Amino acid sequence: MRIKKMFLLATCSIGFLFTQSFSTAQASEMIQVENFEQLTEELADTIKDYDTEQVVQYVGDVENIAEEAKKIIPQIVGRHDEIAGILKSYKYQIIYKQNRAQLTYQFTYYTSKEKNQKAEQLLNKVAQQIMKTNKTDYARVKAVNDYIVSNTSYGGRSLERYTVYGLIANRQAVCQGYALATYDLLKRMGIPVRYVVGKSYGQNHSWNKVQISGQWYNLDTTWNDPTPNHPTEVGYNYFLISDRQLEKDHTWNKENYPASTNTKYDFLVDTGSAIQVGDVFYYSNSKDQHRLYMYDLKKAKKTRLTSTRAQYITHAKGKLYFSNYSSGAHLYQMDIKSKKLIRLAARPTKNIQIKGNYIWYQSGTKQYKLKMQ
Repeated sequence: MRIKKMFLLATCSIGFLFTQSFSTAQASEMIQVENFEQLTEELADTIKDYDTEQVVQYVGDVENIAEEAKKIIPQIVGRHDEIAGILKSYKYQIIYKQNRAQLTYQFTYYTSKEKNQKAEQLLNKVAQQIMKTNKTDYARVKAVNDYIVSNTSYGGRSLERYTVYGLIANRQAVCQGYALATYDLLKRMGIPVRYVVGKSYGQNHSWNKVQISGQWYNLDTTWNDPTPNHPTEVGYNYFLISDRQLEKDHTWNKENYPASTNTKYDFLVDTGSAIQVGDVFYYSNSKDQHRLYMYDLKKAKKTRLTSTRAQYITHAKGKLYFSNYSSGAHLYQMDIKSKKLIRLAARPTKNIQIKGNYIWYQSGTKQYKLKMQ
């Protein structure tokens, strides 16, 4: 399973902030601040509320205000991860009045406050369900990755593709929407998380850093989503990987984010189709012609199970089910303990799922089901 990295990155946008002066101030409500710290707090609250304009009367020392005004919004974006994703652009003006200054800021966003509130309601339900069924931070992070990848396809045409609303309501987004939704869900669960702004191959990109058991890892849910979209497949190539691994195709200002030095999950970069069962990942090894492997997380041990090339791997009741690409992509079963292989269907198969006591799979454009033995 291959991820079209260049396509994903070429259409990803994090927003281009700009500043400029404009000639008139339409001040309906004005607040007063005495220093730049107060001004920064007020503007941050304005943006979080999706307000489009804020007028501020600055009564402190105005000698350096023109220079400081240029820095405020970039500083806010750097300090508040959620703002980095919602603010599309801004402009401001300064009007001097004796020893005071009047600053008027105008903001535009990728979505509306109303749509964002709806998205938050939907995400809260998702977060509650994930926390109910997953009890550890690791399990919850994995469940977030799986939920986003399984319920989203990469793309979209409207500005909503950059937003949480686009991902959760429209089920279509680009990297910004993926990373913002990941950030929101993990934050709701009390798991330390950052929204990361960077680049890959010179293109804007965004992803997350997440902390588990005191260790920070990189999580790129966008690049864990296969393209073209496969509804039954979740990728883990960029799941909890180290900075050393990520910097092979991502760049970012490392001073702005915690370091990710733990390499425990870096083996996942070599996985094609993959599924975790307990403490073991079963996967097709992309470095060995997609042959079927297992990796024991507790023992940090990798083992090749068979010379068979496997895709669309799933699991139920001690058995693996997959498309055997060493045998016409036919549907096969492997007993995990005995390693015995049995062919179940002599036709090319994909998108394998277990539903109840049945194996569902696709061959060509048709869906089939087969009762498990």
